[in-house]
Amino acid sequence: MSDNLRRSHAIRNALTQASPAPPTGNLARHLNTLAALISGSVGSQSTPLPHIAATVPNGTQPESRVKRFARWFDNDPSLEEMASQEQAPENVR
Repeated sequence: MSDNLRRSHAIRNALTQASPAPPTGNLARHLNTLAALISGSVGSQSTPLPHIAATVPNGTQPESRVKRFARWFDNDPSLEEMASQEQAPENVR
């Protein structure tokens, strides 16, 4: 098993164990994408999506992974919640 695949599985297992209930459906799909993003950024030691996609151990083409990651960033509601929470203290001051 390659280092990239081993790292990806370990991250996905850690994310699955951290969730309160076993992830199913869309949540499981989102966790797989998040694990791939984390694994790719650690493996490539870089943050541009094409570099991340090149190190993700997946059977799809890197261009397809770049599109999937971009869609995940565009549509992930938790990122919007985190951004609004970070801006809240500035509005209070």
